[in-house]
Amino acid sequence: MIPEDVAYEPYDERYEDEDEDQGPVDEDVLRERKADGDRPLPVDRNVLREIIEEKMHVEVDNMVFLSSGTFHKAFLINLKPSSDTSKPKELIARIARRFMPYIKTESEVATMAYLRNNTPIPVPEVFHHDSNPLNRLGLEYILMSKVPSTLPPILPREFITSLATLLSSLSTHRFPSIGSLYDRGTHVGPIVSWPFFGSFRGEDSTIDRGPWGSTEEYLRACMEREVRAVVKENEGKIRGHRPKMDPEFHASLSDAEEDELEAGGTNAFYRDYRSQQRSTYLVAHMNAREEAVRGEMEALMRYYEQVGVREMDREARESDPSGKGHAFGLDCHDLSRENVFVDPNDCSKITCIIDWESTTIRPLWATAHLPSLIYTYHHSQPEHHYHLGYTPHHTHPSTPSPHPALLNAQALREEMTKLSASGGKEWLKWETEGEKLRRAHRALEWDGWEEGIVTSVLG
Repeated sequence: MIPEDVAYEPYDERYEDEDEDQGPVDEDVLRERKADGDRPLPVDRNVLREIIEEKMHVEVDNMVFLSSGTFHKAFLINLKPSSDTSKPKELIARIARRFMPYIKTESEVATMAYLRNNTPIPVPEVFHHDSNPLNRLGLEYILMSKVPSTLPPILPREFITSLATLLSSLSTHRFPSIGSLYDRGTHVGPIVSWPFFGSFRGEDSTIDRGPWGSTEEYLRACMEREVRAVVKENEGKIRGHRPKMDPEFHASLSDAEEDELEAGGTNAFYRDYRSQQRSTYLVAHMNAREEAVRGEMEALMRYYEQVGVREMDREARESDPSGKGHAFGLDCHDLSRENVFVDPNDCSKITCIIDWESTTIRPLWATAHLPSLIYTYHHSQPEHHYHLGYTPHHTHPSTPSPHPALLNAQALREEMTKLSASGGKEWLKWETEGEKLRRAHRALEWDGWEEGIVTSVLG
């Protein structure tokens, strides 16, 4: 897999001041470039227009840049009126950045297909997608429906009731292994998760990405991933954070010696000595770092063995509502305020949940957790959120507590209790019993291992 920050550029990604065919660049393109910042991802709008008209069988009226994020950028596409009333008036074109070509887009589309076809969770309609990064656009993309709706800053009880209903229903869906969905959700394959493709890991085909038939296998793969990353850093095969020089040696230099050091020096004997000292220090440091990561990963594995992850897998298989003995569930990891929308006239009706990329199948204790929207207010509107779901941030005078997040969490658990016959009881069980396991799991979700992180997480 090809990480964005390394190679793989089918064309020059630098923007030009003018387009040779169209003359001066318009303001919308300038907004796009400004939003990209130092992460340019040029999109040929003429080619994108051709693709949309070809796939949707309707002319494009105009396209407007909406957002540029870590994993993708988005455009609002307004379509010309058509005699075919089934055609949408507008859609979203989401362009993927270059992380894990092919499988990330395929998994996202498959996840949405599974949710649409098998659960009550409302997701965007996918009109067309292309996961080949060597297509004529030169970028992977998804054409999907736009969601016109909003989410209030204060979550009403009716909304929490609806959310609990969706989550409890999803908790009854089980899968045979840990990984990510493919083929319209009919197949569990390699996991698409940031720890497996971030930090320059996307191109490393030697990483075990599953799928895994047990939690223990998954955890060992995660731990081996972190150990291998440190080893590869030491070997200089991937970027790492290694000190350039012994700090004590560096601090002992005079200004003149410092200047000579920076310039390369003139004394060959001294340079050789300095190089030897530096190499000795770095070798010792690298060996210590490798020993440290192995020690921390072993400690983490012992913790999971002590809490009984094998027994938890067995218990999950025995409780599978389908009777198939499947032990794992789909983790809605990104239920933020920006991604969940309701009917403006009925806050109890959730109209759509978006952003399903990097959704994974995990142990039940990892999937049963409070969504992030429970804890946060919508502080500000993203300048161009591609579904335009904006709600102003304010304090409601009737809020009975200075800690509404606690009330939201309590309300969600109460609603889950009422839904015990449809997955709520099972969700509550794993949400409670899995708290410490989820906390420990953060050490494996970190953006690359850092010394002391396991000790910090385990306490």
